[in-house]
Amino acid sequence: MEIVAYISQFFDLDDIDDIQEMRAKLLRVLLLGASIAGSILYVLAIIPALEEKLYLLFLFYTVFYSGLLGLTYIPKIPYLVRVYAWLIILYVFGVNNLLYSGLNVDAGLFFLSFVVMAVLFFDLRRALAAIFMSLASIAAVGFLVVEKNHELGIALPQDNIILWAVGPTIFLLMSFMPTITIYALIN
Repeated sequence: MEIVAYISQFFDLDDIDDIQEMRAKLLRVLLLGASIAGSILYVLAIIPALEEKLYLLFLFYTVFYSGLLGLTYIPKIPYLVRVYAWLIILYVFGVNNLLYSGLNVDAGLFFLSFVVMAVLFFDLRRALAAIFMSLASIAAVGFLVVEKNHELGIALPQDNIILWAVGPTIFLLMSFMPTITIYALIN
């Protein structure tokens, strides 16, 4: 019963007095959801690592996920350190995913999370900067792949320029709409 009371406090939006409090409440909901999803993904990631006896990979997953949880929930970490650490992690994972597997849903989700968290943490101007950074990264990797200056880690045929033109356009639409919606809700 205590778990239900704890979780329900995240969704109670009646006692909000100002915009910063609403941002903090929305961020807590987002982080709780991300923690639950992350825990499920962590378990799914370590099962094959343990089955294949890849103990270093298991150790890496465990240390990394514990660090993310610590970054999220240790209250003594300054707010801006926490914010920039999360944004850097999401952006780096998006770029890494692009470089390894090309334009795919995973990279798009990392970049979309990067944009949404930028608007939640800061404002519309910085969220638009996050969209631009994401699009610039996609364009740079797309140029390298199309010009055959970069080999993807996964052998997917992605040297078609149309893919790299349509993909960023879809990302722009998918990131711009939630950014404007969240900004409008907050304001």
